Amino acid sequence: MRARSPVTSSCATIEVSRSGRSTWPIRSCVRCDGSVTNPTFSMRYLPPVLRGTSTTSASPEVCRCGSTGGTDSTTGARYTRRMVEALSLLAALAIGFGAAVQTSMLGAMGRARGPAEAAWLSVLTTACGLAVILGARALRGDPPMLPAPLDRAWVYIAAALATAAGIAVGLRGLNPSFAVSGLFGLAFIVGAATLAPRIGIALFISAAIAGQLIGAMTMDQIGAFGAAVHTVTPMRLVGGALLLLGVVLVRGLGR
Repeated sequence: MRARSPVTSSCATIEVSRSGRSTWPIRSCVRCDGSVTNPTFSMRYLPPVLRGTSTTSASPEVCRCGSTGGTDSTTGARYTRRMVEALSLLAALAIGFGAAVQTSMLGAMGRARGPAEAAWLSVLTTACGLAVILGARALRGDPPMLPAPLDRAWVYIAAALATAAGIAVGLRGLNPSFAVSGLFGLAFIVGAATLAPRIGIALFISAAIAGQLIGAMTMDQIGAFGAAVHTVTPMRLVGGALLLLGVVLVRGLGR
């Protein structure tokens, strides 16, 4: 079989911009016939929120992109897509497991302080974590795309300090680890916004529920945070396996 010779291509670092800010630098090689030799980095693999945004090219040059071909490019793109999907599914499972840990923490706080008080403390930790994330972004020069003054770093710094003070007072006399209870809820919110557009809402929710059940059975087995122990039985294991099978069926075979 005759080896294909490398193709001289025009390469450039492409920056995809949204609202005037460069957010996604992409390096892409384009063949002389106009086709993209590494479609892994083509526009259609960007999150939907960035599709159709403006693009600018910087640092253009002529380079050797190596052996190319339609079959190789398609195979590489399919492999990358499957890897991204697999990692997204694992992340959804982990998010669901974290939701089970949060539920266990809420139960412990509810026994100590009351259900409403437990919910309030969890909401405070969620708000504090989100304020830290947005404040850090604003300090890096990537402010939230919200109307003024909600695009200013000082707003989120103040919110983080206020909620942190509330958490410190509210958790007095409780297990200090409860301070992270709301972060599991934050992970679900951010994960849904990030992963659901990538793998689909049904697949994200099904994977998260499967992870939640696995986490719940683990919490029951060890009696986490002072909860009653509920031993894992064969029927429970069958139920967990059926949920995992449901994730596979929702995804679809041979995709």
